Amino acid sequence: MVKVMNYEEALNNVYDLVKKHVNLFSNNAYNVSILPGWIPLVDGLLDTVQRELKENERFQIVEIKEKFGSLRIYFGTSGINQDRLRVFYSLVAIAERLSEKVCILCGDTGKLVSTGWITTKCDQHVGIRLPFDDYSVCAFAKHDDRMMELLKLS
Repeated sequence: MVKVMNYEEALNNVYDLVKKHVNLFSNNAYNVSILPGWIPLVDGLLDTVQRELKENERFQIVEIKEKFGSLRIYFGTSGINQDRLRVFYSLVAIAERLSEKVCILCGDTGKLVSTGWITTKCDQHVGIRLPFDDYSVCAFAKHDDRMMELLKLS
């Protein structure tokens, strides 16, 4: 069975991800909640967004969270015309849809399951209850001084 990260490991991974793509996060990003299995998915999305952006176009993430078992990414833009804007909406929609097939804990192939809470898990983690006491404080931009300092620099 794949090891489930503890809170500190998850926090460090999210911090590293935001640091890598800090120019894509709004200074007002108030919730950056990415569980460990989705970090590669979000990283890939942000790499693609970065490559797609043209000079004078801005893409700023305001919030990333889990809702009803899938990823939700809220963002603002400026300097992007309607045709180009469709590209960015499509990229985000694809990542959100893909998240419904990626285990939130380990990143393996998963499926939406409901055990009182809708989530996406692989067969190995279906029976594992999420450590919500740890991950409920995933609003890293609110609760971690390093993250707040990083977002002020952007």
